[in-house]
Amino acid sequence: EKERSLLGIRLTDAIRHWALDSWPELQTTQPGLPQIEGALGLFNSGSYRLIEPIEAGKLTYGHVIQMMPFDRSWGLVLFKGSDLQAAFAGLRRNQQHNRVFTPQFSSNLREADNYQLLIQGADELWTPLKPDGYYLAALEGWIDINGFKVPELETALKNGIRLKPRIHRAHMIMEKYFPE
Repeated sequence: EKERSLLGIRLTDAIRHWALDSWPELQTTQPGLPQIEGALGLFNSGSYRLIEPIEAGKLTYGHVIQMMPFDRSWGLVLFKGSDLQAAFAGLRRNQQHNRVFTPQFSSNLREADNYQLLIQGADELWTPLKPDGYYLAALEGWIDINGFKVPELETALKNGIRLKPRIHRAHMIMEKYFPE
């Protein structure tokens, strides 16, 4: 089982920050969007790797290619808390190669018992997702297309509000948001 890693957390935090920076423009170009309770990033654990250490400093396109050798695209979806919770639990119950799947998720999320997601608020307290609240989710490409064919994720994606078409400029976003 691939556990959460520092690299996975950094990658998911980078796409979460991209989502948060995109939110004001989305509210302007898509009037009537509900208020969000929080933002998060989800990454497929198998979609990134670190073959050799990256020296401190500026992240380059080559580093991004090395870390994410596959699709390098992301989606931005607005989910109700109940759908997001069900999708996460479905992903965790999904068995791939006789192993439990552990998605990477941003540092403002934590998993409690029974796959329950807790989100850290501005007050730094951890609370369960609000079932009727809305959450802005930046999804790595394999999760965004439901590559594992998880029924709960499929339902959540159908119920969610797609805010942007899949972004295929992941290297540009990583160069901006990945910590040095």
